[in-house]
Amino acid sequence: MNAALNICSLIMAGAVLLCQPVRAEDTLPPEQQALVQHFHSTVSTLGEIMVQARTALKAATDTAGADAAAPAVAAVCQAENAVSETAAKLTGAGLSVSTLYKQGNLAKAISSLPIAAYNADIQSALANGCHGSLKLYLAITGGTCTEAALQDTLSEQDKADLAEIERVLASIKEICPVSHWRPLEQEFVQRFDASLPAAERLQKRPLTTMLLHRLLEQNAQWLFRLANKEFHHNGNLEERFLLHPQNYIGQWYEARAFSDYFYRKADSLDLNSATARGKAIWDAAEPRLVELRKKYDLGPGDGRTRETAFDIPAEIKPEDYKRFVNEVTQALFGERAMPSSLWSRSVSKNGRYVVHGLIMVGRPGDRNRNNDSHIIMPCYFNLNRKENEK
Repeated sequence: MNAALNICSLIMAGAVLLCQPVRAEDTLPPEQQALVQHFHSTVSTLGEIMVQARTALKAATDTAGADAAAPAVAAVCQAENAVSETAAKLTGAGLSVSTLYKQGNLAKAISSLPIAAYNADIQSALANGCHGSLKLYLAITGGTCTEAALQDTLSEQDKADLAEIERVLASIKEICPVSHWRPLEQEFVQRFDASLPAAERLQKRPLTTMLLHRLLEQNAQWLFRLANKEFHHNGNLEERFLLHPQNYIGQWYEARAFSDYFYRKADSLDLNSATARGKAIWDAAEPRLVELRKKYDLGPGDGRTRETAFDIPAEIKPEDYKRFVNEVTQALFGERAMPSSLWSRSVSKNGRYVVHGLIMVGRPGDRNRNNDSHIIMPCYFNLNRKENEK
């Protein structure tokens, strides 16, 4: 993953900090002021280095030019890591995003970074196969290789494997239109499954991995379009690209934060908890809840609805919400529990903010029922009392 994509870690750190209370003081203590100044310094340095890298990337039109741009891209990764480390120190010092916007000039700092433009340059380089430069590709992805690997060439098997992957990715545009999804998606799944051995061979060497990545980026618009259509709720595609994404397309999606797919879906389909199948899963977990309620101080709720959500104890810090919710859900539902991203929250009818863990119900086994998509249930948690008192 390249630095422009990694920079979202800073934004996500901010999302966590939003759950913290705003300081009442008009000025920050000296030690916090020093942290803020250091943060601005690292952000400013990152911005300058990104501009330099953009210049190098735009000048790279052949392998030699791309080789020359590699150190500049590597420098961006290092500078971005410095920003992330500084952001973590701000979190540890109890500074909230609201405070930083009000007193730390956070908006100016973040807006000074040419993130979108730099990211576009990186994606363009990847779509062009880094102009044949493994050095640039490794700088972007953070990988390493031997000198011998830098001199690698394609075999006839490599060329055949790349051609097979190219045919698979080209067929994605055929399954994007809703009017065509049923007959063509099954063919696509079969073609995709058959291509996995080829992709595995390609991913064993830096050169062929780079060329596989190039094909993915060249078909990015169709991959995005399919995801934006929620894979037509096709359970087979959800299975391969989201639930078990240890494959070349699933990894591409995973790197672009599609991990919230089931999180959003669960909250919109929370009536599944009232079905016979969902109720049976909850009922089976009920004996474990007696002990876990005391262990985790979950309050009087049963977790089944927004209005009867479990409590997140007040002593749990906002940065630990995700760990707490996933731990409790895992303890309650075992292998049915899925990792939850907690990227958004809902408001219950009683006005409380809630987040939720994820429970896998399964697939109905009927293509005529929402294309046999996976049924997911939420396990609801109230945010702590301070958050709900805002």
